[in-house]
Amino acid sequence: MTSERATHLKRVGLVAGAALALVAFAWLLGSSLVPLAVAFVLAYLLYPLIARLERLGVRRKVAVFLTFAVILFFTVIFLIEILPPLVQDLNRFVREFPELLNKSLIWAQGLLARVGVKTSLDRELLYGLAAKHLPKLSIASFAPLGNFVGSMFSSISRLIVGLINLFLIPVFFFYLIDHYEEITDGLFSLLPLPWQPFTRDLSTRFNEVLAGYLRGQVVICLILALFYCAGLALTGVAFGPLIGIVAGLANIIPYVGFTAGLATALISALADFSGWIVVVGVALTFGLGSVLEGLFLTPKIVGDKVGLGPLATLLALLVGGNVAGIFGMLVAIPAAGMGKLVLVELRERYFGSRLYS
Repeated sequence: MTSERATHLKRVGLVAGAALALVAFAWLLGSSLVPLAVAFVLAYLLYPLIARLERLGVRRKVAVFLTFAVILFFTVIFLIEILPPLVQDLNRFVREFPELLNKSLIWAQGLLARVGVKTSLDRELLYGLAAKHLPKLSIASFAPLGNFVGSMFSSISRLIVGLINLFLIPVFFFYLIDHYEEITDGLFSLLPLPWQPFTRDLSTRFNEVLAGYLRGQVVICLILALFYCAGLALTGVAFGPLIGIVAGLANIIPYVGFTAGLATALISALADFSGWIVVVGVALTFGLGSVLEGLFLTPKIVGDKVGLGPLATLLALLVGGNVAGIFGMLVAIPAAGMGKLVLVELRERYFGSRLYS
């Protein structure tokens, strides 16, 4: 028993030492860790596409080059043609939203008064809060990106390092995706032999949850962004395309995109009320988008990979938001799904243990 315990402690020490070495290596990389992380995420998300192209007879290096070239092309188009007008619309929306909110509240109070319902909404207070906090919220949303870019290019030396880091993203991506199987097998081979079968099995199930959810949610968000953008543009709502794109992309956090987008579009429609057809158009756009997502997109693209019900999803979002804000809400669903897998595995091991029998 003593020798077994010593062997076990030695294994734990080796794993802990390897983890510390990995942390030290990441610290030594410094800012170069960012392009490595970006390249790793891209390789992780795009590996199934590369593998499918290989099965169709395309060589690995050619498939990697074509995939990255397509991503780079659409990124450049987005940065040149789409992002500038979106930023302009966002700045104008931030300036005008307090007035839109005030006008929509005046219209709502008038409608309620006509049907005999008296309200005492403090419009001035809401107007002041929106005017005070919305610009800060908008600026704060881009602050991390701005700080990162600023830190990269704040001096000549940082400019050189920043350009090198940008160049390293495709280099790291090509290497990681070209040696994807070798890297993953090499990482597993570092584990003690008795741990490897269990770890491989659990990591495979983790991958099904994480990769399936992330890839599926990205595709769903892009489809909903296009759908909401087209629907709101056709209804003639002020800032319709901007609201639609943001609502679709915000759907990466369940329920947030739909709720915020519908509320903002209704405020914009009521502020410049030109008939009930616009309001109905907004409701139809988000209603049909919700049906499209719930009945077709999510079952076909994501399926039940996470294995969480609506209540568990809401609880995970609340916990993630309380712990780490927006980032916590982004990772809450896949983290909860992986946590469920661990609990199921522990439950099965407990039922098969001597303690239970």
